[in-house]
Amino acid sequence: MGLKPSPGAWATFLLTLGASLGCGSPSEPEPGPPPEASGPQEPGPAPEQQQPGPTPQGEQEQPGPVTEAEAPLPAPRLLKDVIPQDPGVPALFPGGFVELGTTQFFTLDDGIHGQELWRTDGTPEGTAMVADLMPGALGSNPSSLIPMGGRLYFVARTLTDPSNPAKFSGSDLHGLWRTDGTAQGTEQVVALGSFASFITEHQGVLYFEAPTVDDSSRARLWRSDGTPGGTRELHAGGPAKHGSVAPAWLGDSLFFPDTGQDGNPELWKTDGTKAGTVRVARLMRGDGSSGPQHLTALNGRLLFWAHGEARRFPLPWTSDGTEAGTVPLKDLQSGLSIHDEASRFVVVGNTAFFSAWDAEGGQELWKTDGTEAGTVRVKDLWPGPEGSNPGGLTVRDGRVYFSATAGGYTQRVWRTDGTEEGTVVLAPMSGGEPAVLRSWAVPPDGSGQVIYSDWVQEGGHRVWRTNNTASGPAPLLPASDTHEFNLKGWGLGLQYFTSTDGTLWATDGTPEGTRVLRRFSAVHEDVYSAKFTQAVAVDGAFYFTRRQQVPLAPDRTGFVTALWRSDGTPEGTRQVNRKAPGVFEHEPTSLTPVNGHLLFVDERDRKTLWTLDARTEEVRPMTDLPHGDATLSLTSTGTQAWFVRKRSSSVQELWRTDGTPEGMVLVASTPGSSPYGWTPYLLTPVGQTLYFASRDASELRDSLWKTDGTPEGTVKLKTFAGGLAREDLLAIYPVGSRVYFRVWAGTHQLWVTDGTAESSHFVSELPGDDLFAPSRVEWAAVGDTLFLSLGSASGETPKLWKTDGRTSGVVRTLPRMGVTAPPVSLTANGDQLLFWWTDGAGGFELWKSDGTEAGTVPVKDLHPGAAGSVAIPGPLVPLGPKGPWVFAASNGATGMELWRTDGTAAGTKPLADVLPGPMSSSPANLVVAGDKLFFSAWTPETGREPWVQPLR
Repeated sequence: MGLKPSPGAWATFLLTLGASLGCGSPSEPEPGPPPEASGPQEPGPAPEQQQPGPTPQGEQEQPGPVTEAEAPLPAPRLLKDVIPQDPGVPALFPGGFVELGTTQFFTLDDGIHGQELWRTDGTPEGTAMVADLMPGALGSNPSSLIPMGGRLYFVARTLTDPSNPAKFSGSDLHGLWRTDGTAQGTEQVVALGSFASFITEHQGVLYFEAPTVDDSSRARLWRSDGTPGGTRELHAGGPAKHGSVAPAWLGDSLFFPDTGQDGNPELWKTDGTKAGTVRVARLMRGDGSSGPQHLTALNGRLLFWAHGEARRFPLPWTSDGTEAGTVPLKDLQSGLSIHDEASRFVVVGNTAFFSAWDAEGGQELWKTDGTEAGTVRVKDLWPGPEGSNPGGLTVRDGRVYFSATAGGYTQRVWRTDGTEEGTVVLAPMSGGEPAVLRSWAVPPDGSGQVIYSDWVQEGGHRVWRTNNTASGPAPLLPASDTHEFNLKGWGLGLQYFTSTDGTLWATDGTPEGTRVLRRFSAVHEDVYSAKFTQAVAVDGAFYFTRRQQVPLAPDRTGFVTALWRSDGTPEGTRQVNRKAPGVFEHEPTSLTPVNGHLLFVDERDRKTLWTLDARTEEVRPMTDLPHGDATLSLTSTGTQAWFVRKRSSSVQELWRTDGTPEGMVLVASTPGSSPYGWTPYLLTPVGQTLYFASRDASELRDSLWKTDGTPEGTVKLKTFAGGLAREDLLAIYPVGSRVYFRVWAGTHQLWVTDGTAESSHFVSELPGDDLFAPSRVEWAAVGDTLFLSLGSASGETPKLWKTDGRTSGVVRTLPRMGVTAPPVSLTANGDQLLFWWTDGAGGFELWKSDGTEAGTVPVKDLHPGAAGSVAIPGPLVPLGPKGPWVFAASNGATGMELWRTDGTAAGTKPLADVLPGPMSSSPANLVVAGDKLFFSAWTPETGREPWVQPLR
């Protein structure tokens, strides 16, 4: 922002910028509004009807001009390692380990890409991410990994609500995917309304349960041969979707849980046809997860957990596939609390083992042959009602391994052959000193040995392998005093585990075969956090605030917000307003540039509005804020700023300033007719005029005002009646020579004014009901047309909507789906609109619109296929008055890096790659100052720091 450059300076800068970015010279044709429509204007009479129209029939889009030999831009450079520090390490939780041929697949959040699909061949160089399906911090959360026909199938997320993103959300758009282990060979089979409750393979066919895109609340059973054309719904389930459940095969029949229309749990089976998909039995509803759980085949029958009559906890049941033959197995219960998860059944020959509770022995290990008489406790490891709480049941070599706590000792690993005398403890064996068991696994190599990690006070954290000899277990790694080890999965003859220093390991069970696969050096909080809290441009310089740790006392440190300034050089990047190292005069927030000054509030008390002269760096108080405003209403046109000063709960004042205390002018104060409070808000500059809303606390009414900056020029344009049916003014939109405003009056309404009370009139009702939060309704003005992005909380589909004040309507609507994903980052680009959106089958991509349904299309599919180019879209930042626009995105081959666009496919291309390769530097805080683009970016060496991209 700052002072406007002269037209000649802009022309010289844009000529160079166009050649550098492939936009041609200003003399070449380029989209843009007519001169009289560029920028806000004073309201006046309504113009003749003008609106974007479709491209003439048969006329193809002309790509943006590109010079024959583009002058490459200089490479982006790090301005300064502002806070030299260790970038940190992520908490690694790899999971879903599945072996396919010579490849081990698993999921992992490396701190940069969120939870995504990875692969390894057991070597460091062969360990890498397969594909970044949802670029950004959230990740696609792959789950339900299963091999079939030489490919890996899995379910992953592709789209989330950008206004309410969550690391894990079952209501987001998902899909069934398949991969050959490469990014290019990873593709979506079918879009789904949520994650899959289960997935199983039988005779080359996948069966899975997941909602459809248009009804994410109801589970559906699907059948797939692994291709889009061979994937179809088999059964529409009851009015609920399930969490993770386990189905079971008896012969060629798949048994699975469902919910009846009355909400009661049911047991169903299918032979793979619609006609052969039938209910087996109705079951009883209970507390918590009341559906059948952990379905397991045993001796031609089915075992599962379900509720019984007048029982609060699940019981073990058995079924022969008929309603009459579906009965409780024995009077046991899954646990002592409704929060205890029922044990899964593991089968050895004709016997199933499980954990259950009874009053006599507490929670202990049981076994069954499928009959009541054959259901008995294996051994009471902790005699009496306390119980040893067996868990982690694993079958190896005809025996069952499990963890349990017996006789008051810490948890240990046990093995049983099904007899009391054959139930023995294996690990940890620490030579008499009590050891805390962290994790354990039994390799499927026939050795009967256990790999485990533990901790002892004198020895630290360790990894061992038992060897079935008198010498006891052997260590696989030297003990660590600082890093805990956790075993994760098995495959390719290797046990995979992590350490809390951000390292992924693999071992074949020998010290010499234990090696590092990859070390990770990123934490989500560092890569994507708001340590750079604000960033603005003032007189060609880049100002930003940064949270940093400083010593507060000899034995104490704390975090403060420091103000920094950069002219684009390392030596010119320095702290501002610092009295001494780590001692700051102020902790600025609400940074607002105006007339070569920077207005801010000290976030420690918020009792004063300050101004910093960018030329001299002198800081002076502007005015006190008696009420200590938590959120100061402050806006700037570049030449003057407007703010609201709250003197008390009932008296508020509207001020303007040129950035200096001497240039402050009181514009308006609480009218005498509003003794209980008058609150100006929605400060919206239009040229030299300010439009704003006010709320009268005594009469529960909102009004629209405008002011020319003088008390006598401050007038009310429209008042909405108060009373029980309160009417709220929610937004103000300057468009061309008119100003639109959005109102809630029982319905969402759009009004317009040309700046007079007489001209203020109703335009249209707005479709959608999720329009109260500003983040739910974005807008942009293209010429004299207002575009709105409309979402919904009640299942209505997201819409792109427009009006020119005379004709209003929906431009394009998404297909119905469970996740709310309206267009975001609406940006005027000449006579077209740019924004981020989705087609309803995949993630976010860059779109454009000429105001017609046919002309509302993707600009370019940066990340081809159903995967989006960004999980949470960011802003489109102009590099000049008419673009081009810069943004952060990924094409699947590179991580989140800088791109530019002029609104055409040919003109959409990479701008800068800070971190070459698939990793993301995740550029943020984009600010153009002079002929430089400033931004923050992350690298493994420095963490998140300020960078600059010269534009010529």
